[in-house]
Amino acid sequence: MKRLKVLMGDRIVGQLLAQEGSHYFSFDESFIKAPLPLSPYKLPVAPGVSEHREGYFLTLPGLIYDSLPDRFGMSVLRKNFQDQGILSPTPLQMLSHLGSRTMGALSYSPAEDEPAAQEMIDLANAARSAKSLMQMEHADTLDPAIVKAGGTAGGARPKLLAAISTNRSQIITGPSVIPAEMEAWLIKLNTSDTKTSSICQLEQTYFELAKAAGIRVPETMLISDKKGMQHFAIRRFDRKQENPNQRVHIHSYAAMTGIDFSHPGTDYEDLLRLTKHLTRNFEDLCEQFRRMLFNLLASNRDDHAKNFSFTMDSAGKWTNTPAYDLLYTDNDLGGNRMLIGGKRNDIRYDDLKRLADLMGIPQRRLNEMLEQVQDALAQWPALAKANEIGTGLRTVVQSVIEDLNRTLGK
Repeated sequence: MKRLKVLMGDRIVGQLLAQEGSHYFSFDESFIKAPLPLSPYKLPVAPGVSEHREGYFLTLPGLIYDSLPDRFGMSVLRKNFQDQGILSPTPLQMLSHLGSRTMGALSYSPAEDEPAAQEMIDLANAARSAKSLMQMEHADTLDPAIVKAGGTAGGARPKLLAAISTNRSQIITGPSVIPAEMEAWLIKLNTSDTKTSSICQLEQTYFELAKAAGIRVPETMLISDKKGMQHFAIRRFDRKQENPNQRVHIHSYAAMTGIDFSHPGTDYEDLLRLTKHLTRNFEDLCEQFRRMLFNLLASNRDDHAKNFSFTMDSAGKWTNTPAYDLLYTDNDLGGNRMLIGGKRNDIRYDDLKRLADLMGIPQRRLNEMLEQVQDALAQWPALAKANEIGTGLRTVVQSVIEDLNRTLGK
């Protein structure tokens, strides 16, 4: 396969061509006549052909790269192709395989045939299959839910896309069309062998803390499987809440700006400047600053450039997506993935004030946001206990939160 059409609903956005190790993209003439700024910085709408060679985007335009899943989803895709005798699928083959079963508003044609039937999900079996895939101990076949929906979602942890009934009695996977009386969700699977694993409860608690801190987050919940293991579900924001079959355009900060998200040198200052320029909205800027405060003080240290995204409406106006991937994490860097004013650790109040001043955020507003985040994090012990997180982990997280606040000095 050498060429694909890129679609957004019933509109042809353009054509993608693979040739000699590069990809070439051209906007369709009809899209140029009625343009939307799908990727305003790296792929502005214009006549002509653009060449793309960045290895960390698989030599795809960032706009297109966002349609592909991350680590776990890519493992599912590659296993699917291996079963067909294709050991090294090309980016175009993977996009064609996804077709309209992508995250976001873009889809690809010609597409492989999609699954014809919806199926009830066995979360326990899906989690077991996901664990086998992660450990490269492939069974003869993967669980159908993983094959159909696990190769479409982003992120490193095992997950799948699903439809959940509004009364929460049914969970199904299958075609990209969401049935009536159902909603679009993403389920992060708990692949642990023991019920004492708290990874999903931890994430649920962090979303509750973020909401208490005034951060805009999607609806989330914990779902138990037949073995009593809990999995974390988050309502998708790349679909309209009132109509889950209406797709929403999403573009990650990393792909929008051409940043290699695995590189730890990105600074929040750059993200804030982009937010200010892209959204032209002071509240979006403050929301992004508030998320930075939360990530710092809650030790969410997986805050790389792909964990921030923007959404565009039908008129071409951009805003922040709801926050996602909020979790107590650590890394070998000794601080957050993204720098704060050039610093990774030992962040003080003066560092925050300096950055707020650069962004035109008054000190009064900075103090209000900081106080709300700190007040929310003070709820950690109670919320963690309510979500049945073990005493050991509760104590560790509490100690880290207290240390980070002491270092801040405010």
